[in-house]
Amino acid sequence: MKQVAERRVLEKYRNMKLLGSYFLYKDGMHYWFEVILADPSHKRIAKDKEIRKRVLSSVA
Repeated sequence: MKQVAERRVLEKYRNMKLLGSYFLYKDGMHYWFEVILADPSHKRIAKDKEIRKRVLSSVA
């Protein structure tokens, strides 16, 4: 289920890079996941060495 959530988000936001995701909640019908993305072209990401390193090393 987690991979499905990640795939759906990446299909919708093609310019973003996946940093991670985690399970939030489930009820009788649905699962919810938090998916964390970063925009590699954003100037704030480009200036921050730690985040830039994580974005460039992510496989997405």
